Amino acid sequence: MFQKSNLNYKALLLVFFLLSYSFTTFACRCVPPKVVKQIQRHNLVFVAHITSLREVKASKNISAHVIAEFETKVVLKGKASKLKTLYGGFGGGSCRMGYGIGKDYLIFSNNSTTISHCSGSREIWSGNKNHQKFLQQIKSYVKTGKAMDMDFNDLN
Repeated sequence: MFQKSNLNYKALLLVFFLLSYSFTTFACRCVPPKVVKQIQRHNLVFVAHITSLREVKASKNISAHVIAEFETKVVLKGKASKLKTLYGGFGGGSCRMGYGIGKDYLIFSNNSTTISHCSGSREIWSGNKNHQKFLQQIKSYVKTGKAMDMDFNDLN
């Protein structure tokens, strides 16, 4: 009897293992390079405060997405842009940013309105001292070229 239940246990584990790998997962697969590389690659780095969101439903030619209107809080690199909206995704497998009304985001852009996690863009918390130090280091790097001692991993 012990051998039969052991066999059932093994069979159950095998089925579970096979099922767990049979489902396709969709995830954004990018690892943004170091912050300094992102600053060098983008002509505009700023903090955006999201003021409104509008959902755009999928159609034949476009996928569903979100349009976020924002106010620029701080420009860290470049000139204040004519950008007033950002396009984002819904999360999940999309590499496009998801946004929340009233939240602040560090944005790396080349005057594009579609922002990706792969660019290094991410949410910034104004009350978080590490986040504020990070923004100051970006500003200092842009102004002086002085090396940064922080990177994206320090924001978690």
